[in-house]
Amino acid sequence: MPFRRLVAVVRSAALAGLVTCASAGHAADAPPAIDLNAYRGQVVLLDFWASWCAPCRVSFPWMGEVGKKYRDRGFAVLGVNLDKDDASAKDFLHRFPVDFKIVFDTSGALAEQYHLMAMPSSFLIDRTGRVRYRHQGFRLDKRADYEAELETLLDEK
Repeated sequence: MPFRRLVAVVRSAALAGLVTCASAGHAADAPPAIDLNAYRGQVVLLDFWASWCAPCRVSFPWMGEVGKKYRDRGFAVLGVNLDKDDASAKDFLHRFPVDFKIVFDTSGALAEQYHLMAMPSSFLIDRTGRVRYRHQGFRLDKRADYEAELETLLDEK
């Protein structure tokens, strides 16, 4: 599903009362502050997620595990939340705590830059800042594949 369509579905759900959307204090068209240059020299998993995303509930514990497992090898996880209201995101984070950085993209501007087609969407970025792998959705049976891609990038110097 193209991101613009995904946003339209979420907005329709909000109007129907299925999803609560409220201002989170960000300018409507300003992407959140995320400086990938600060992570140059590291392998980065950039993950877009939302509280209403069922596969995100499965991916979060795994991302926390691999984040800790590979941190000493130069690996960082960055989560980008797409909820329209901070309360839903904070409730999700309370239920699925992690120790990686979370930024809030309530306007969807950063998500549009990455041309999201599904939730969650993640990007594995090499030490030079180049996106090397892109995943749409998350599947438990693919964890070994995801980790093998990560190890490949970590082994590159």
